[in-house]
Amino acid sequence: MALAVCGLVLAAGAAPALADSPLGAVAFAGRLRGHVGVARGIVATADGGRTWHLERYTAHRVHEVQFPTAQIGFALSRRGVLATTDGGARWTHRGLRTTLAQVDFLNRRVGWGVAERAGGLEVVRTRDGGRSWKGRGVRGHSVCFTTPSVGWVGQGRKVLFTHDGGATWQLQFTLAHRAGAAVVHCTPGGSVWALFTDGVAASHEAYAVYASFDGGSHWVAELAQFVHTPRKVPRIDDYAGPFDVVSPQVVKFLGLCVACGRGRPSLTATATHGRAWVHRRMSVPRGVGDYSVMFVDRRRGWVAEADGRTTRIAHTGNAGVTWTLQYLG
Repeated sequence: MALAVCGLVLAAGAAPALADSPLGAVAFAGRLRGHVGVARGIVATADGGRTWHLERYTAHRVHEVQFPTAQIGFALSRRGVLATTDGGARWTHRGLRTTLAQVDFLNRRVGWGVAERAGGLEVVRTRDGGRSWKGRGVRGHSVCFTTPSVGWVGQGRKVLFTHDGGATWQLQFTLAHRAGAAVVHCTPGGSVWALFTDGVAASHEAYAVYASFDGGSHWVAELAQFVHTPRKVPRIDDYAGPFDVVSPQVVKFLGLCVACGRGRPSLTATATHGRAWVHRRMSVPRGVGDYSVMFVDRRRGWVAEADGRTTRIAHTGNAGVTWTLQYLG
């Protein structure tokens, strides 16, 4: 299926493999201790990225890492869930019963995810730290929860909401445009961001970003390309995502220009609830692989790019004005 927008024909084609989840393979618990999923496991740092070591070897790429606390962490690959309760000193395998595309853990036992089923992607929940997962009766491309009861699901051009732990779901927002996928990210206090993506043409992707600052009662357009929005908004880049909602005020979006040499990323950021945006082209990392991003505050952040064999990790300490390559392996 193709869609004509602004004189272009956007088809549901292949976009660069940015990230399916908001954060992806980068997880930092504070300014010094970090963990990043790589092609053959997890690498870690205890000094803010100046030195890295292999923390856990795996036979498959780890594409998502999360640390709900400094000690409790989870990692995801196509072989299942890995878990740690001691800050990454030891990782244990939690089984292969469910193929997961994304996870969002609230604590050491309760987590939500998106599982690959025969009929598509389904929202699932675990209450035993990832050993078993049960469907919650709703399809979706992404899921995020702020409490055991309150959460959101991105589903095509829709955002769904639950206030009872997934027992019931209600439609909260519908994009007035076709969308193939939606990625949601939420923070305590009712800040919810949704990135909707559609087809690709001439090395450009159709996308729109909407945000709510009152728990989903009202939504406002923030960023877009080739998607009509109620007000004029800036764009991210030729391709959009992933992104990190650092706080209710601070949000960081990665973008990618495929035609810029070997593929060059950018950072589009706001510290004012989206009232003003700053766009900067990044010097490193370079490539068109999977990107992940995490900021621990407004200024300090890390970006990782993995092409299947090599992972590059870059750091900024000045809100993205400059970047330093910290890891290549």
